[in-house]
Amino acid sequence: AAVPPTATLAVNNTPVTYDGSATSATVCISGCSVPGVVANILAGGAATRTNAGTYAVTADFVPSNTNYHSLLAQVAGNFVINKATPP
Repeated sequence: AAVPPTATLAVNNTPVTYDGSATSATVCISGCSVPGVVANILAGGAATRTNAGTYAVTADFVPSNTNYHSLLAQVAGNFVINKATPP
């Protein structure tokens, strides 16, 4: 039987500062057993976040080789939106 793929995913655009706009976490692959891409990045269950806070991030790892299963909802760390200083 084929060994399932492994991948280490990490948020790579944190922290950011609150600016009133919806912001998405971005996730990089720091190690994987087979080539692939990241998909379905969610911070606290949503694709984007606006308010200051710390959001747990999950993402799917989709192998390029379709003979492998995707790794769904892999933990990728936290996406942090820091409070802004009032103008």
